[in-house]
Amino acid sequence: MASSPLLFEPHYGETNTGDATKPQNIESFEKFVMKGTDGLGVHLMMADGGFSVKGKENIQEICSKRIYLCQLLISLCVLREGGNFYCCLFDVFTRFSYELCFLMTLCYEDVCIHKPHTSRPANSERYIVCKGLKREYSYPIRDYLKKANIRMEKLWKVEKEGKKT
Repeated sequence: MASSPLLFEPHYGETNTGDATKPQNIESFEKFVMKGTDGLGVHLMMADGGFSVKGKENIQEICSKRIYLCQLLISLCVLREGGNFYCCLFDVFTRFSYELCFLMTLCYEDVCIHKPHTSRPANSERYIVCKGLKREYSYPIRDYLKKANIRMEKLWKVEKEGKKT
């Protein structure tokens, strides 16, 4: 049974941008969810973050690595014990991507990659399906991914500043 649309409450994070890669937005969203669930977390999280990769379609997976990391991180922050997570991915060929998938196998009871029959065969879209969060086991991985994202944020800022000069 689905909830009423009246119960939907948007949350754009501390930066008010909705950018799921910003560490302060992740922290803000985690607090928001935990407050709204009496510290338990949600039963289900679905993620399909993205951005334009026009002209970079062949390296979409590489361009998407930070959003992948952050979506997986957010699932570890807001799901309750036994919760489930579904996330849209594209190719899983790089070491970064498949190691993120491996980390999820440590945090969830069951993890699989699924390509729906209704998805065009030429499209690289697929889903990682993670069932049964093991919160106790996920805490060190969650903390590690938070640190990795903060480091990626700093590197992104340095790169962005370097392009301005």
